[in-house]
Amino acid sequence: GILENTPRLDYSGGASCPSLLLEPSRTNAVDNSEYFGGISVVSASVETNAAISPEGLNNAGKLISLAASPQPNWSRYYNIVQTDEKQSLSIYAKAGSVDNFTITYYDNITGDLFFNYDLTNGSVDAPTTDPNYVNSDIQDMGNGWYRCIAVVNSKASGYNAQFQTSAGVDRKTANTGDYVFIYGYQWEQNQSYPTSYIPTYGSSVTRSQEGAQVTSVSDLIGQTQGTLFAEVDSFGVGEVANRILGVSNGTGAERVIMLTRSNGFRFIVTNNSVNGVDYTKYTTTKGVHKLAMTYDANEVRIFVDGVKVATDPSVVLPSSLNSVHIGKQEVNGNYGNNFGGSAKQALVFPTALTDSEAIALTTI
Repeated sequence: GILENTPRLDYSGGASCPSLLLEPSRTNAVDNSEYFGGISVVSASVETNAAISPEGLNNAGKLISLAASPQPNWSRYYNIVQTDEKQSLSIYAKAGSVDNFTITYYDNITGDLFFNYDLTNGSVDAPTTDPNYVNSDIQDMGNGWYRCIAVVNSKASGYNAQFQTSAGVDRKTANTGDYVFIYGYQWEQNQSYPTSYIPTYGSSVTRSQEGAQVTSVSDLIGQTQGTLFAEVDSFGVGEVANRILGVSNGTGAERVIMLTRSNGFRFIVTNNSVNGVDYTKYTTTKGVHKLAMTYDANEVRIFVDGVKVATDPSVVLPSSLNSVHIGKQEVNGNYGNNFGGSAKQALVFPTALTDSEAIALTTI
């Protein structure tokens, strides 16, 4: 397995150059994430070890509709602790005899919410576009596999809510014998976006929080000028105060950091515990973003996706910068406020890039 202090590298999307995967602590509540037999099914069956899964083993399931009515599905039930609790569901699916796959969420307040995934074109038809209520995504994993993601803000409490999966659209169009392949079921309770797959074998599993830091490198960090650059891929834009990249003196009193904020990215420069710069660039766009912040002679400039978005010419810069932090809080040894995504690049320059250089570096 993965050893302690060993970085995880993410090759998803067919990347030849991996990104550093840094994620907060999460729990997969599903007790058998790769075994689909013996679970609640209606007019359906699951054949185990029926196809090569995304991990390259013959351990994917085959979800088969046995009749058009009643509505065929495979289900998991979990108790919802409180109202307005986010439920994040993800599962891998591959086209079989049909290329349509449905995730259905149900509780006693919302009724049925259908997320329909096209396993040929890699698209999803969600029940609503309101991100405060639901969110969805479909990620191409290669070899015909897609990771199907559904997030619901449950309106129930003390209720045994359920996610259901089925071949066909809205569980209503499947014919007898229709099938798709499934693998890697993950339910992250009270979470607004999914993290990487956590396999389970008989009980829920919790992954520890992750982050990277290097200390005692003051000679590599520009003290009077410098540039921070990060290329990130995050489903979790909107998570507040999750750290992306920063330099500090090992505390929060002296720092230059980039982090997330509600519906955007936040940039902070702190000297003597006072924020001289605190700027947010708002965006609701999921996926890859490139961020840069330069500081030089008390001037700070901020760039997002090829655009210079802010300048402050009268900043008191921090001092004694000696530590670099990726995906974690800028306090040495504190791994809180983890970034909810993957860091494709993270660079610290000891000099301030020019505007044209920063724009070129951050252009998507």
